[in-house]
Formats: sequence, C-alpha cells, structure tokens
Amino acid sequence: MSIGIPEGKDPIGYVWGEMVPGTGVAASNLSLAVYSHTTLGLREFEAARLRIAQLNGCVFCLDWRTERDGVKVEAESIDAVTEWRTTDAFDSAGRSAVTQPPYPEPMTSAGIRAASAIELLA
Repeated sequence: MSIGIPEGKDPIGYVWGEMVPGTGVAASNLSLAVYSHTTLGLREFEAARLRIAQLNGCVFCLDWRTERDGVKVEAESIDAVTEWRTTDAFDSAGRSAVTQPPYPEPMTSAGIRAASAIELLA
C-alpha cells in the first residue's frame, strides 16, 4: 500500500495524527507496552520485530532500529534476519525468535486477523 503524504508534512505525524487520529494514540500505547514489557533480550526482540516487518512488508518498520539503554543491535544481526534460514549468526534464542511461535507469525496482520476470528468464534 502506498500513501500520499502532502508536501511539508511529517509522514509519521500525518498518518497517525491526521489520517487515523484515534487509532494513532492506541497504536502508540500498544507499541510502547510491547517495548516496555518484553521478556526477550534486545537481539532476540529485534530479530522477531524485523521478521514481523518482513512478513508484513512494512518499509518503515524495516528501517526502524530498536534502542534499549542507548544500545542498538549490530548491523550483522539485522542482515541475518533476511537470511534466517541459512545464517549461523543466531544462537538458539535468536533463531527461535525468528522462527518459533509465538513469534513472529501470530503478530503479522494475517495472524492478528486469525486471532480476532478465533476470539469471535469462542
């Protein structure tokens, strides 16, 4: 999907503040909760987050780098997510974050739609 951003507008502020103002605050709070309450280490968190971004095709999310306590994951780890099937850059925790439930497929748009449908049927 492509969204036209008016000239002179900040893309993030425009989408979340003007296009979907009510949703923007809720999405921001959800995002902050995920970052604040994760039990994953930074490398595993970033690997799972990047894999979800790949599955969703979110260019913004692919460009974003999580920072925790002033530390970001090294570029080699980020590149390894693209090659997750063949790389030896992950330890078992990192590989699990990229490949095993509950990460990452349940967090994709399709996974969220499926989870919502299951809740409605319950």
